[in-house]
Amino acid sequence: MLVSMMAMVALAQQGNATLAGRYTWEYKQAIKLSTDIESLETVGGSAIVTIAPSTKTEGGLTITGMFPNALEATVVNKEGVDYLVIAEGQKGGTEEVGDYVVNGVYYFEGDEKNEPGWYFDDIYGVIHDDGSISFDRHWFYRVLSGGEYDGKDLVPYWCAGSTLTHAAQQEVVTPPQSVVEQAKEYVMSYTDENGAALSQVVLVGQDGNDVYMQGMSKYLPDAWAKGTKNGSQVTFAVRQYMGKTGSYGDSFFFCNGTTVFTYDAEADTYSVKDIVYGMLAEVYTDGYYNNPVLSRVEDKAATPANPEISAVTTDVYGWYTSFSVPAVDVENHELLPSKLSYQFYVDVEHDISSLTFTPSTHIKLTEDMTAIPYGYTDNFDFFITKVYLNTLYSEDWNKVGIQSIYTGGGEEHRSEISWFTLKDYGGGGDPDPGMVPEDPVDAPTVLLPYSNNFSTAQQIDDVVVVDANEDGNTWAVGSSRAVYNYSSAKAADDWLVYPQVLLEKDKKYSISVRAYALSSYYYEKIEVRAAKMATSYELNRAYLLKNGLVVIPTTKVDNITSKSFENTSFTVDDGGYYNIAVHAVSPASMWTLTVVGFQIEEVTSTGISTVKNADALKDAQIYTISGQCVDKAQKGLYIVNGKKVVVK
Repeated sequence: MLVSMMAMVALAQQGNATLAGRYTWEYKQAIKLSTDIESLETVGGSAIVTIAPSTKTEGGLTITGMFPNALEATVVNKEGVDYLVIAEGQKGGTEEVGDYVVNGVYYFEGDEKNEPGWYFDDIYGVIHDDGSISFDRHWFYRVLSGGEYDGKDLVPYWCAGSTLTHAAQQEVVTPPQSVVEQAKEYVMSYTDENGAALSQVVLVGQDGNDVYMQGMSKYLPDAWAKGTKNGSQVTFAVRQYMGKTGSYGDSFFFCNGTTVFTYDAEADTYSVKDIVYGMLAEVYTDGYYNNPVLSRVEDKAATPANPEISAVTTDVYGWYTSFSVPAVDVENHELLPSKLSYQFYVDVEHDISSLTFTPSTHIKLTEDMTAIPYGYTDNFDFFITKVYLNTLYSEDWNKVGIQSIYTGGGEEHRSEISWFTLKDYGGGGDPDPGMVPEDPVDAPTVLLPYSNNFSTAQQIDDVVVVDANEDGNTWAVGSSRAVYNYSSAKAADDWLVYPQVLLEKDKKYSISVRAYALSSYYYEKIEVRAAKMATSYELNRAYLLKNGLVVIPTTKVDNITSKSFENTSFTVDDGGYYNIAVHAVSPASMWTLTVVGFQIEEVTSTGISTVKNADALKDAQIYTISGQCVDKAQKGLYIVNGKKVVVK
């Protein structure tokens, strides 16, 4: 036994010496489960993986880059073959991306002793003489803790055919000095991952058939990529190394695969009809360009098109404004992004002033800034289509405005100021026409107790859907349920608004929402808020709800069968008519959130609710105290949806 243990330690130490280093992980991702390996439908991908001696286990190895958490591994020899073994059950995820464990999994057809089905095991990779590692024994999946063997909670990630090969030493592209000196400035127009139309400057230079582009990387804008021209086609190899960004790690571009630009000599444009993107540290997207077109733009005087503010609202980090600044003039001609900027204004009771950002309000600034360069971001407070207002925000503001500024051709031209209205002026009167993003609330009013399980046409009509982030992915209301389907680009910000109810000050109310997710790994999140409705249209519905009373705080929904989320005792400080809404706030790229029930009622000391009008119980399940089902309640005591109710 002692000799065997010493041999294993020696082998592991030898594995450390030969396996430590950077690898390119070429993997295949299974789209859905199948017991037939040959017919398994997959998509390919690649990442950079690092293997290093473990700091936790003597003679062991640590693998990073496959999952958010590092994995521990060992080297073993079986029947003359060296294997890299990743023990099953290791935590691969984090609270941010989902808490799951990593297992190998395979399908066993069954025999006289064992039933057919899915079985977990360690993950084995064959170590070859050239130092590469192939995972051919099993398919591998991310498995949620407590997942079912039948595959319902198995999230495909790896499958047979994944390999690790030693990554060559990366060198950044360095163009000849003549290319740098003669490179031309092009404007790249594209849509980003959120669907916003944007532009940025890309330098293009050529040396024979070698074509160089600078400006493709968001995190390393000075880095160059190199392509080869053949006729009208310019081909850029996959995963070009752009350099290292501080503590983040390596950045690569053309992670979408080999990329081919088509050059139009007459128009002097380069274009790709596809998505082009890069990756930073294999986690962050380093630029995302959908159907990019690079065009030459003449430096001349022009008036920029009007920008637009789409929202002034809050999230967990504070108040912010969402906006768009078109990089075109009033005739829709391209502008030079380097000569375009924008600035904000605030209107307080008709007193208009420009908004200045300072190092004291925005900590990454080193000096005051009023005009913001187009495309500027510090990846903290300033983003391309979003700016946090922080302590600058004031409830005194009536409006927030935005204006574009263009200095092409040596002249400065400004757009009109586009205003977003927050509230009426104190002197009275409605906001300017066209400045309010939504009509006044027109939801119906119902009496308590009220329940809704979408079982009738009236209950379906009772609810109003608000797509607050305007991404086109929102609640779909139908028979027996309301379903929110995920967006791959944006976190959910979608309201399911129920009819108005009269809530009285200091009275206690109980509310419950029944909901479930489609997968316990792809969890969802909801909150429930109550908002007192405005009597005029100075504020839109989404604004009122987002700043309303929290009835049920943000809650993770990771149950795959219907579950009740409740607050059995809440009050309002100010009586009046309130809309109560279920707010989907799931992260991007989750799956499906389903609501199947909603109920609100007054809580009394006897536990018996009171309703003044029997019509308020329409469509509810009504029973007498003796248990007899009735179509309509008269005066008296009944059991309604499982609770005691007095009808007066």
